[in-house]
Amino acid sequence: MSQHYRLTAILAVILFGIGSYVYFVDVPASEQATHVKKEEQKLIPFDDRGLTQVSLKTPHEHLVFDRDERGRWIITTPLAAPADSREVRKVLRALTLAKIERVIQEDATDLAQYGLGPARMTVTLSNGTQTLSLDLGNPGPFSSSLYVRHGKEKRVILTTLNVLTFAKKTLHTYRLKDVLFFNHAKVQHLELLSPNQHIELDRVPGVHGVSPNWRFLKPLKGPADKTTVGILLMALEDLQAEDFVDSEQEKVTLLSKLGEPTASARIKTARNTHAISFYQHKDMTYAKTSADKPLYLINSQIVKEVTKELFGLRDKRLLGIPTDELTIVRVKTPQGTYSLINQNNMWVLEEDPGTPLDQKIAKLLVSRLADLPAEHRVTEDETTLSTYGLDSPALTITAVDQRGQERGRLLVGKADRGLANSIGSGLPGIYKVRSTILTQIPSKQELIDEANE
Repeated sequence: MSQHYRLTAILAVILFGIGSYVYFVDVPASEQATHVKKEEQKLIPFDDRGLTQVSLKTPHEHLVFDRDERGRWIITTPLAAPADSREVRKVLRALTLAKIERVIQEDATDLAQYGLGPARMTVTLSNGTQTLSLDLGNPGPFSSSLYVRHGKEKRVILTTLNVLTFAKKTLHTYRLKDVLFFNHAKVQHLELLSPNQHIELDRVPGVHGVSPNWRFLKPLKGPADKTTVGILLMALEDLQAEDFVDSEQEKVTLLSKLGEPTASARIKTARNTHAISFYQHKDMTYAKTSADKPLYLINSQIVKEVTKELFGLRDKRLLGIPTDELTIVRVKTPQGTYSLINQNNMWVLEEDPGTPLDQKIAKLLVSRLADLPAEHRVTEDETTLSTYGLDSPALTITAVDQRGQERGRLLVGKADRGLANSIGSGLPGIYKVRSTILTQIPSKQELIDEANE
């Protein structure tokens, strides 16, 4: 072998050795060092999800949080109360994500200049086997930075903690402010009581099982407005305390001043019954759920919802039959009469089923008639139709269901300043409706003409 080839072979072996060292030794060592460095930069060495106790202590307040058997955070000091787990998690998340920027002083003698003598807050974390204490001081020179020291070490470090995560948070911040605990979609029975009325409603299956409806049990039997009832239930579910009265003596004293409840509600699900009473005194409104719970200071708007008049909760559709149960709709106006019949989900003229109609216009008409709502009640007396111009109505609607039974009736009088008197099978009494319905009734010829264009 020539000297040239021998030199080339030696260089190849050397390069292979260097490459092997870099690949098998240097790169893994570098990655390990980087990993160690990243671990060392973390402010706390364990996962916040494994924590079982958290203590937050300032010169003015000491809060202790523990996890219950279901993993929820509860306040155990200075009182026993459910904690707002979202607020606790915000603090723990900030601590978990925080990094050590650099060591400011290894042996600090003047801790006060960093807000650490004494500390603005001491955070103690425990996961059952490890306990870590952190003193939090002043904000650092950069945004989202804070001076911290571990335990009683004299070493001061600068961290990426955001002071806003901790500033101005008190016991009130961390308390769970939910008053009631139920899912509005699972409520089966609702009872509303006030000095002037007692209302009971049951949830019933919707037509064809599509969506549930609500029906009155007291003081009458009939359909309720499921949208209005649903909004009321959501308002009760979302009810939040603005403040708390915890002391038993304070509760007794306050209740003696408040007197009888302004209103009460009972909400039943398949598993539980939730009761709440509302008290009003001057411009303050309080809620009571049970003797072992605090009194809650709340927004007074909920009382207006609970004490809403019966009419406000009723199904205000005047015709008295849902759209999907309609088979025949008879329309009578001063210009003429016609009847629509539903055949295989197609509307046709009962007297001339072979003539095609504009289905979009026909379905819109039926929907408008079935859903026409009462705006407000004029009188409960239905015997004086002539007084309200309903002895010669501008519109008469008769509705028949699938069994051939007349289920719906609607009379609408003349328009007067945007409204018209009306009477229907859906509600007893005479009501005002929007008079625009009178201009939305197509003639028989318009139904035919539109289909032929």
